[in-house]
Amino acid sequence: LDAPCVGVITGDICYRMWYEGVTYFGGYLFRIGYATSPDGVNWTRVAGNGGDNSNLGRGSGFDANAVGISIVMKEGKLFRMWYEAKSFGDVYTIGYVVSTEGENWVRPVPNDPVYDGAGDPTTPIPDNVWSHWVIKDGARYKMWYTTSTRNEPSADRFAYASMVPGTPLTLSRSVAGST
Repeated sequence: LDAPCVGVITGDICYRMWYEGVTYFGGYLFRIGYATSPDGVNWTRVAGNGGDNSNLGRGSGFDANAVGISIVMKEGKLFRMWYEAKSFGDVYTIGYVVSTEGENWVRPVPNDPVYDGAGDPTTPIPDNVWSHWVIKDGARYKMWYTTSTRNEPSADRFAYASMVPGTPLTLSRSVAGST
């Protein structure tokens, strides 16, 4: 990769890890950290500018309470990150940021969630959405995620969404009886 890799000699293999960290100050505060490694075993934490030395800290609005569970994809010279976000109203959504080196992330303007569960086929109202996984298959981005109704948080389900940039989001579901 062209981006520098802290703790790794230039030109050597560089493993990168983005992880969820937590502190407790009267409540759990989740942030996203970043570390690099030459061998995938010994890691060097890279302090960031996201608050609390995190690489992605709390934002405003939909991600003002917590951020975590990051999925990072490198495309050309751009790193893309999808992350779990929690508002102060305890609503979970999925956010999206970009970076040119994997350390300093840029939020979109306006800072809105990339997916908030609205239109999810498993329930008629917006859901909490989190614990996602994103891959790119050709021009299509595919996302699997966990969802639960906001008024019934123990009713967890798995769902799938996909899109090609510039086209509408496609949602699908699988239902068996009351599952």
